[in-house]
Amino acid sequence: MPKPDWLADLLATLKGTGGKDKIAGSTSDDVIEAGGGADTVAGEEGNDVIDGGAGDDVIYGDMGDGFDQGADASPIELKIGNIQSISHDGSTGAAGNYAVFSDVATLEDGTSIWGKLVLVEKSNANMSVEFGYTDGAEILLDGDQAGDQATFRLEFFDPATGEPVYLNSTATFNDIDDNSGYGDAEAVIIDGNSFTSFGVSSDSNLTTSTDGNLVTATGTQYNSYTDQEAWFSAGFEDRSSIEFTLQTRDGLAGFTLSGDVIDDPVVTPIEQGADTVLGGDGNDIVYGQGGDDSLLGEEGDDSLDGGDGDDVLDGGEGADTLIGGAGGDTLSGGDGNDYIDGGEGNDFLSTGLGNDTLVGGEGDDTLQNSAGDDSLVGGTGNDSIIATDGNDTLEGGDGNDTLYGGNDNDVMAGGADADLMYGEAGNDSMDGGDGNDVMDGGSGADTLIGGLGADTISGGDGDDYIEGGDGDDSLTTGLGNDTLIGGAGNDTLRNSAGDDSLVGGTGDDSIVATDGNDTLEGGDGADTMYGGNDDDLLVGGSGADLMHGEADADTFEMSDGFGNDTLTGGEAGNDYDTVDMSGVTTGVTVTYTGDEAGTITDGTDTITFSEIEALNLTDQADLVDASADSAGTVIDAGAGDDTVTFGAGDDSITSGIGYDELILSSGGGTDTITDFSISDDDLDGFYNDQLDVSDLTGGTGPAGAVRAWDVSVSDDGLGNALLTFPSGEKLVLQGVTPAQMTTAQQMYSAGIPCFTPDVLIATQRGSVPAGQIRVGDMLQTADNGYQQVIWTGSRTLSPADLARRPHLRPYRLRPGGLLCPERPMLLSPQHRLLIGRKALGRDRQFDESFLSAKLLAELDTSCVQLPGESGPVTYVHLMTEQHEVIFAEGIATETFWPGPEAVRGLHTDGRRELFELFPGLTSAIGLSGPTARRQVCKAYGGLARYAMRRCDLQNLPVF
Repeated sequence: MPKPDWLADLLATLKGTGGKDKIAGSTSDDVIEAGGGADTVAGEEGNDVIDGGAGDDVIYGDMGDGFDQGADASPIELKIGNIQSISHDGSTGAAGNYAVFSDVATLEDGTSIWGKLVLVEKSNANMSVEFGYTDGAEILLDGDQAGDQATFRLEFFDPATGEPVYLNSTATFNDIDDNSGYGDAEAVIIDGNSFTSFGVSSDSNLTTSTDGNLVTATGTQYNSYTDQEAWFSAGFEDRSSIEFTLQTRDGLAGFTLSGDVIDDPVVTPIEQGADTVLGGDGNDIVYGQGGDDSLLGEEGDDSLDGGDGDDVLDGGEGADTLIGGAGGDTLSGGDGNDYIDGGEGNDFLSTGLGNDTLVGGEGDDTLQNSAGDDSLVGGTGNDSIIATDGNDTLEGGDGNDTLYGGNDNDVMAGGADADLMYGEAGNDSMDGGDGNDVMDGGSGADTLIGGLGADTISGGDGDDYIEGGDGDDSLTTGLGNDTLIGGAGNDTLRNSAGDDSLVGGTGDDSIVATDGNDTLEGGDGADTMYGGNDDDLLVGGSGADLMHGEADADTFEMSDGFGNDTLTGGEAGNDYDTVDMSGVTTGVTVTYTGDEAGTITDGTDTITFSEIEALNLTDQADLVDASADSAGTVIDAGAGDDTVTFGAGDDSITSGIGYDELILSSGGGTDTITDFSISDDDLDGFYNDQLDVSDLTGGTGPAGAVRAWDVSVSDDGLGNALLTFPSGEKLVLQGVTPAQMTTAQQMYSAGIPCFTPDVLIATQRGSVPAGQIRVGDMLQTADNGYQQVIWTGSRTLSPADLARRPHLRPYRLRPGGLLCPERPMLLSPQHRLLIGRKALGRDRQFDESFLSAKLLAELDTSCVQLPGESGPVTYVHLMTEQHEVIFAEGIATETFWPGPEAVRGLHTDGRRELFELFPGLTSAIGLSGPTARRQVCKAYGGLARYAMRRCDLQNLPVF
């Protein structure tokens, strides 16, 4: 490195050789050029200019009389009893006189240090200077006049070797007096060539004055030896000797170094020399020590220590080590892999090329790197750390720090307190640490951890991972597919574009997504979530959550302990919102309260939902009532034995595995069951899934109930069975062909009723279904008032039975024909109905006659026999003491008359009961024709009316 012109002009005072020199400056402002070789240079006192030149040099800006670093020692103490020898010339003492004291200080390892106290000079030859005065003063001055001064040097050495020892210690002067009334005072004078600081008590009565690096402490009153108000302490470092000047009064003045330490002293640093040091070529070691120094390492792997003062250190080329020390220092590493430590004070640290380490230390520091993979550590204080190129590591430490990552992939740690952290370009890793931090990842795929405190974190563009940690944090992202985790506290999470994951964690969180297919998870607490645009997944967690899907197709995912949540799907965009309960391990009850709205409860927690198009339910037994929904819904009931009631719209139901009941609603649209099971796993004659059509109307059952023969089956165009019900409701069974749902038996197995004993009979207690009438009930008769039932019987015929014996297939009688029953009713073929003479339109033998359902069908088109695939069918029999005319569905019919064919159609138990009541009937079983009828009339009685035969129907009109 070329030397500046001003330096070349000054290099004329002290010059080394080309070899290994040891050069010490003077107390003046020196200019030293060490030259070549491995030199050791000390500037000593003054503002020195030192050029190390070539070679591996060790340079001290102010070191003084030696070149070693000091050892910590106890305060300096001079005691008369420790005087080992005295040299004294003349009656008043002369320069060069000395006294040797033992145990003037003790090192930390217990080593005892001795001292040689030397009189350097005195201002008045007539002043007397004595060591070890018998009155107790280690140093006694007898001034010729007030203000006389003597300068002393205390040299430290090892008593075992006699070699100098370099110490870091304190020297305290006690009892600095003023003779009140006489106007003269004692004083102690020190300077920065030996001492680095001075101290007095907080209530000191001394007068201290400074002139550059010269300090004078003067007494102002008479004091006791123990009065700390009159003590004066001076600190020093790296010294093998110290010099001080004592000023006497007009008369005797005694002084000593007591080994004492002032309690809570007020300490003031002493100005040191402002040195300029050039290391030159080679691996140099440079100590600026006190003062505002300028240290230039130049070429080579240099070590620069600024010491106290506001220093400027420049490492130059090479792998340098720069230590700023106390003061506001400016440190530049230059090129090479440098280590830079600012030390105390508000420092500025910078680097050149290379992989450098910068440590700010105490104070409000500024650290700035150049290219290279650098480590920048702020330390304590409010630091500013600025990285540029390279994969850098930035650590703020204590204080409110500001960190800039610059380009490339950086690792950043804010440390304690409230930090500002900017990742800038690259894939950065950032940890805010304690405090309320502000963090911005910038561009790149960044990882940001907030840590403790209420942090504000922005990921910027790129696929970022952001974790707020403890505290009420605010997390935002830019472009990219990001992950945001709020952690503990009431956090706010907001994304931008991209398919992001936003997890609130514990606390009452606010999560707001905008664009992208995002995943929002509230976690514990009462969270508020907004899905924004696109197809989002919202996971509630525990707590009373408020969840808004907003635009497009969103999914709300629930698990056990979901809390009392409110879900709004949103209607904008590609609207298809789903509540997914598949993660819940207990069955739920779903009750729709309107279109796309309702509640879901597991008995403990309740969800209130609206604007929801689809439900995915649990694998347990769920109960769904969608009857209040007219818009149409999609429900996947999941596994388990579920019960689902359809709504009025076009519903799509997936029943799932299990024995499910699917209830159709009157007035419904075209519904679909996607997986209707026609398997019969338990072999009970019914399919695993069952249809409930009891709410439908327009059929031939009581009150228009739908029966199997009321259902029309066709192909939906895709090979699936399309069931059309009497009032227009339609049901598509996907995966079931029309051929698998054509016969009445197939429909019966699917749950659609065929014939039940529910024809209403007039009794003393009102209209009662035939199947519910018991022995003892009183039937209303046409001829004999109320008559008691003495026997009931029934027989159920399966579809197979009816196929083998088609003549037993029932007849259906609808209202509006010849007899006009109040409701459609099913009758056995031989069951008789009472027909009036006027109804037949001609005179007959009787005013009224019985006509069987089979014969009525030949006259009345409203009475028809059911097709061959009908069944099963149950016939109910009611018997009174004699044959009676009773009333069913408002028309006259008959009680059971035990004709041979009717008796043979009974089950064995029924026949046995009947024979016990009427034993004479047994003889009629084997008979037929008129003989059989006469035997029945003998055993039981005849018919209540004439029974018309086929021949009686000739020439009768057909209605």
